[in-house]
Amino acid sequence: MINLQRKIRLMVIRYSQLSGIFLLALTLGLGSVQLAISASDYTAQWVAQAERVSLKTGETKQIWVEIKNTGAAVWKNSGDNAVKIGTVRKRDRGSNLRAVGWLSDNRVASMTEAEIAPGNVGRFVFEITLGTNTAGNYREYFGLVAEGVAWFEGFEFYVDVNAIPAAITGEIVAAPNPVVIKAGEVQSLHLKFKNTGDITWSNSGPNAVKVGTAKPFDRKSPFKASSWLSDNRTTATISPVAPGGTGEFNLTISAPAKPGKYVENFAVVVEGLAWLPKSNFVVEITVQPAIYSAGFMRQSDPVSLTPGAEATLWVELINKGNTVWKATGENATKLGTARVLDRESLFYHSSWLSNNRAAKVDRDIAPGETGRFSFSIKAPEQVGEYKEYFRPVVENVAWMDDLGIYWEIKVNEELKLIRPIRVGLSSTTGSITISSSNGMVIRRGDSRGLVERIADSQLVVATALNGGYSLNINGAARTVEDYLRFIPLKNSVITVSNDGVSSSYNRFRGIVTIRRSSYSGNVWLVNELELEDYLRGLAEVPDNWPLEARKAQVIAARTFAVRRINDPKADIFDIYDDTRDQVYYGFNHETNRPGISQAVDATLGLLALYNGQPALTYYHSDSGGATESVENVWSSGNSAKAIPYLVGVIDPYAKPVTWEATLAQGYIQNRFSDQLAKAGAGAGETIIAVTIDDRYPSGRLRNVTLATSTGKRATMDLNTFDYLTDSTYVKSMNFTVSVTGDSNAPDFVLSGKGNGHGVGLSQWSSYNMAANGQSAEQILKYFYSGISVGAA
Repeated sequence: MINLQRKIRLMVIRYSQLSGIFLLALTLGLGSVQLAISASDYTAQWVAQAERVSLKTGETKQIWVEIKNTGAAVWKNSGDNAVKIGTVRKRDRGSNLRAVGWLSDNRVASMTEAEIAPGNVGRFVFEITLGTNTAGNYREYFGLVAEGVAWFEGFEFYVDVNAIPAAITGEIVAAPNPVVIKAGEVQSLHLKFKNTGDITWSNSGPNAVKVGTAKPFDRKSPFKASSWLSDNRTTATISPVAPGGTGEFNLTISAPAKPGKYVENFAVVVEGLAWLPKSNFVVEITVQPAIYSAGFMRQSDPVSLTPGAEATLWVELINKGNTVWKATGENATKLGTARVLDRESLFYHSSWLSNNRAAKVDRDIAPGETGRFSFSIKAPEQVGEYKEYFRPVVENVAWMDDLGIYWEIKVNEELKLIRPIRVGLSSTTGSITISSSNGMVIRRGDSRGLVERIADSQLVVATALNGGYSLNINGAARTVEDYLRFIPLKNSVITVSNDGVSSSYNRFRGIVTIRRSSYSGNVWLVNELELEDYLRGLAEVPDNWPLEARKAQVIAARTFAVRRINDPKADIFDIYDDTRDQVYYGFNHETNRPGISQAVDATLGLLALYNGQPALTYYHSDSGGATESVENVWSSGNSAKAIPYLVGVIDPYAKPVTWEATLAQGYIQNRFSDQLAKAGAGAGETIIAVTIDDRYPSGRLRNVTLATSTGKRATMDLNTFDYLTDSTYVKSMNFTVSVTGDSNAPDFVLSGKGNGHGVGLSQWSSYNMAANGQSAEQILKYFYSGISVGAA
């Protein structure tokens, strides 16, 4: 133990044959075992290095050192575990020899080779710069570190430097003139200093030459600008300056808000070494009050967007103050959110300067000039009408007057309908499955709030509840109290599966709504779509009929639909999708019957007008030879209910349709039981005669009487008889009656002509008129007396 301790104390010290190089090796062991060079797998042995150097203050020279890898690990010069030279005694300290090319304050360099395998020698090349201006000999110690692993224990080397003091002097060549500046303004000053010393002034690195605050040195200045290097360093020389050369400095000042006269002292400093003697200079600064005022000139129009859509807005303002509006810098003039100031805008766009600064003025704007602020907005998810307020602001100085600048922005649903119609598709109590090939969104009905975004072709199952609706989306259930709107994306259509909608005609353009009627309490499927798209899905006439007949039908149907939009059939929709109004089959029918779309396109926007207003354009299948006046069909001939353009006309163009229907004794007793009871007939009393008492000129019945075996007579008008019989069999009110079967309890055979109520346009007549060369307008004017055809 004593011998071992003695060996440690008598450690081997070997000087290199090269002057100024010292290697410290600590060996510990007996016999042939070498001591002390070990750090797990990272160990090293010094081999050689550059000679001792002499440096003048601020001067840079390159040196090298070669070190052998005596460990088990491969050295790498990059990556997480790169082997580097680092400062030691103390480890990771700063060094007076740091040069610009060092890896950091305490990491000097990696070896030049990419890898050094065990047993091989690596070369490290690096620069040193003398960072002191005191003469003498300096010794700097370094070691090796495997970054992220460990220092090489027991290994060090040092560099000896003969430090030669430099003459660090300079004299001012061009000083700044007195400055007049407005509060908040930024101004650049130019000055020149001559290098009268004997070292080159650097513009970067640890010994860069800079302008700093003085009297006292390193004080904080009220004129600090955003371009300053720190609170007390304004700028560095623009480029390196050799002895005898002239250095140029651009010094920027930013005026404080308080007006007054200021004297600012600055001096030149060689960073880390010394302040230049007699380099102090003074800037006399007068800060005047800045007046920032704006006047409104003009702005872009209000916009309508769908959620997520973008638009560009602009406003032009005139500079009514005494100060230039800057387009750049820390005091740039910008458009900020207002009412409340600096609020986060719902219409924030990624191109904004921040969430409350929309834009900067387009250029520097002198007093009296007009500047423009242009910016983009992105609509939020919430549908609604917004007023978005903005106000000009000089950043870090002041807000200008509130000019009441705002835009009215409408955020519409993803599908914006210009002229919509609401079609009642089906009243249902069952679940409804809905999807869209290009995805859709579900929104709350009244608030238009977003419920969910639905992926392409994803199925959503909706079920009505008491007081709300249940949604099942990908197996996840949720409840929504408001009614539901399903809005397709990317111009796609919506597919509906429900017991009230035919699977052959279950695809629809536009929006599908699930909503409970406050009138009936029933839940309805409603299709809301453009009027012209609705017309394409109508199934009122074949698409291979003559074009003029199709055009006449479309104009009549369009006009009828407009009247229903103005006077809806229900609280939640405008029109039924069946013969109660017009037969509508949706998108499938549209694509399968292109001839109807052809007629829609050919008559775009045209209506049947009476005194400039849309007419009530009833139509039917076939007149049977004459149409009927409207008051006779639905108002028992009351002339006060007459409509001038819905008067009966002789119709030589009728097909005519003929038909025959047998009304059984039991059918008549059941259908007309109320009328028979009012006439005094007993239950089950036999009907022995059905008599047409009177007819209108068209041949349709005015009144009809049912006579019983006991002599009771139940008389009713056309409207009542029509309502109580099935139009599937009794196709019109123009018929004759005969009896068949048991004479004591006969059945009654109705032999008729025509099909439908007989008011307005006769579709089969339209076909024949078009086939004979008449135009759609001629056809319509024949059946709707006194109308014109045009756009309302």
